[in-house]
Amino acid sequence: MLTSLSKRLEPFRARAGTLAGWFQQACGLLVAAVSLPFILDPNILTPVQSGLWLAFQSILAFVYLSDFGISFALARQAAYTMTEDRKRTEDSEFIETETGWEGMTSLYEMGTRLFVILGVIAILLLALVYELLLPVGKLLNDSAPETRVAWYLLGLSTVTGLQSRFYMALLDGTGRVYLTKFIAGCGQLLAGG
Repeated sequence: MLTSLSKRLEPFRARAGTLAGWFQQACGLLVAAVSLPFILDPNILTPVQSGLWLAFQSILAFVYLSDFGISFALARQAAYTMTEDRKRTEDSEFIETETGWEGMTSLYEMGTRLFVILGVIAILLLALVYELLLPVGKLLNDSAPETRVAWYLLGLSTVTGLQSRFYMALLDGTGRVYLTKFIAGCGQLLAGG
């Protein structure tokens, strides 16, 4: 069923990408609209707990920066790799690979190693921020023992999201932005749940 849907959407990639982008934004809004009342309700979370939750979400957004823009470069490289009639120049910024799916195989192997390294860097950042940076401020003064567990669980979900950017970049590079937006929207719904 998904394969036939994908084949039917191929001629309408731009429109499908736009609609999938709207779907992703709607998923994000829905998750925020449903979860924020629970987070801000003092009967469910104390003001300290809700403040920690919101601070953790803001701080963990910086973990995504450990991508260093590599996923965008990888998407460009994938698009270049899939180009059959590319012109090779000496000053090209692209890595020369085979064209088509053979080149995508080598790009996949290279990207897999790179994103393992980025995952390790992101996990180290999680530990450094919680163990060394957050105790310097007053953010953890009124925290409970579960705070550490919450930080690392939220952090690992962030690292997992960072790791998925590798696959999203490969899909973007093959011109299937509509799939990445749809998957990202479903991921937001799952994470919000």
